[in-house]
Amino acid sequence: MVEKVLAEVTRRILEHGAPLPGVHATIDTLRGRGLKTAIASSSPYPLIDAVIEKLDLADRIDATHSGLDEARSKPDPAVFLSAARKLGVAPARCLVFEDAPAGVAAGKAAGMTVIAIPSVFEPDDPGFAPADRRLGSLEDFVLAP
Repeated sequence: MVEKVLAEVTRRILEHGAPLPGVHATIDTLRGRGLKTAIASSSPYPLIDAVIEKLDLADRIDATHSGLDEARSKPDPAVFLSAARKLGVAPARCLVFEDAPAGVAAGKAAGMTVIAIPSVFEPDDPGFAPADRRLGSLEDFVLAP
């Protein structure tokens, strides 16, 4: 049953998935400054890979890490800490973009800077309060010089 659900979700991503506004521009801005990028998700690798394929991100992402490889999921910081290790970057030098309160908590617990971009949860959800910044969209992201 799990395999059938995973296959159906993957199919839907590949057929109907669309990037949030500003995804490519944000990643390109970061990479243009020589920064590494990763996807650290609670989703299994097949879903992460489907998103990368659908959104044409393969040459823009340096590493991926699934929370399924960890003993605990978000809000535990393990998925972010493991992604930072894969990148060879100290957690204090990492920037997390998160759309869920549990992810905000995980990023902060990892000692990372967190930008909340609510998409499914209400923007005024108290779980977003610990974020260093809250944006309405990735299109609002500006990397300081």
